[in-house]
Amino acid sequence: MRQKRGYVEMRNAGDFLPESVIQMLQKQHYGLFGHSAVKLCHYTKTSIKGKEKCYKHKFYGIQSQLCLQMTPT
Repeated sequence: MRQKRGYVEMRNAGDFLPESVIQMLQKQHYGLFGHSAVKLCHYTKTSIKGKEKCYKHKFYGIQSQLCLQMTPT
């Protein structure tokens, strides 16, 4: 089912991917938005809880809770 929001036409992942692939990505905790996928990495989750941070924080000063893994659109 397609929905319109403003000028952008939003589509479901089912319009682009087979159901088996959608289930696999959801099992791996990806969020699906149209033809893109987003996943919080391990260090993002632990940093939000005030625990371990990733190497990006140590070497580059990037706050782990602001980091996100995304697929290209």
